[in-house]
Amino acid sequence: MRNEQLDRILAVAKPGLAAHWSSCIEHGLSGFSSAATDQVDNCIEAYFARLKALPEPAGQPAVLEEIKTLFAALDRVNQAAGGGLLETDERELLVPLVIDAAAAAGLDAAAFEDGDPTFAFRNF
Repeated sequence: MRNEQLDRILAVAKPGLAAHWSSCIEHGLSGFSSAATDQVDNCIEAYFARLKALPEPAGQPAVLEEIKTLFAALDRVNQAAGGGLLETDERELLVPLVIDAAAAAGLDAAAFEDGDPTFAFRNF
C-alpha cells in the first residue's frame, strides 16, 4: 500500500519536474543543464526508493534521516552546478513532493512548524 502510494506520488510529479527543467534549460537559466537536472531527478528517485525500503510503518527518525540525506545530495548537486540550480522556484516544486512522500512513508508532517519537516535540512 505505502509503496504503491509512493509510486503514484512520484509518477504524478515527474511530468511537472520535466516541464520545469525543460523551461529553465530553454531559457538559459544559470546552472541548468540536462546533466544537472538529471542529477536532481536521480536524487529524488533515490529518496523515494529509500523510503520504500524502510520498514512499515517507518518511524519518524528514519524518515527524517532520509529527508536529511536527500537535501545533502541536492546541496551537492546545486553546488556543482554553480549554486543557482536550486532556488525559490525549485523549493516550491520539490518541497511539497518531499513532504508528500514522507507522509506516505508514515511521517506526521503536521507535527512540524508550518507542516514542513524539511526546513532544518534545506539550504534553498
